[in-house]
Amino acid sequence: MEKQPHKSGWKSRKKEVTDMKKEVDDSYMSPELRDTLNKIKKYIMIVAILLILPVIVYLLTFVSPMFQIALFFIPFTSLVAVMIVVFMIYFPITDSLKKTKK
Repeated sequence: MEKQPHKSGWKSRKKEVTDMKKEVDDSYMSPELRDTLNKIKKYIMIVAILLILPVIVYLLTFVSPMFQIALFFIPFTSLVAVMIVVFMIYFPITDSLKKTKK
């Protein structure tokens, strides 16, 4: 076992440890910000899937001419992806940035 330091030094070290714990507690995110980030994460995954879909359809047109009709829907999937990015991702981020303390 280690030898305990002199009491006066021990008290100052104990104060430093409690100060460090207080600093760690301040670094946690608020529940509102955590909820906003979880929603943003979900919508980013949806957008990623929507943006991969046109690439898959385009590659399938080489396999079968039947999929050439699906090329008509590529602009619509891109439009849906842009709307999700603007309304579901960009606006919540700007609102969260406005709410943070300066």
